[in-house]
Amino acid sequence: MVDPNFKTPVFDQWNAGIQRQLPANMTLDANYVGSNGRHEDWGPVLNVPQPGPGDVQTRRPYPYMLQQWFDQSVGNSRYNALQVTVTERPTHGINFMAAYTLAQANADGCNLAQAANRRIRTTRRVITAPRTSTSGTCSRVLWSGVALRQVSQ
Repeated sequence: MVDPNFKTPVFDQWNAGIQRQLPANMTLDANYVGSNGRHEDWGPVLNVPQPGPGDVQTRRPYPYMLQQWFDQSVGNSRYNALQVTVTERPTHGINFMAAYTLAQANADGCNLAQAANRRIRTTRRVITAPRTSTSGTCSRVLWSGVALRQVSQ
């Protein structure tokens, strides 16, 4: 069954950011990311039988009916995050990046994938830049894609 006043879900997303050059070949990125969901689908299960022995149908609140779902457009969700990244350009074949995310996700419990409340996440990684050597017209990659990562919460 569907609510006769069912509304179309609406999702808004937005972001804003700045990037600044720092001394020593470093850059700073700061971004705000947000989203908002309204009128999300929620379908509670109705006429659920009580636990116990015996026939399932006789334990239902309305034994003459089967289990039913009733879809309503009453769910809401929100997500807000501050993402900060500091990156150093390759120096001697090594690139450095540190990232920090402060985020909060909220849902009122009406959607299927209820958001987890994660507040702090930091990431640090060092990436080696590819080194090439030229021999005539051929170019050969000696070192590429090596990364060390650490994620902590």
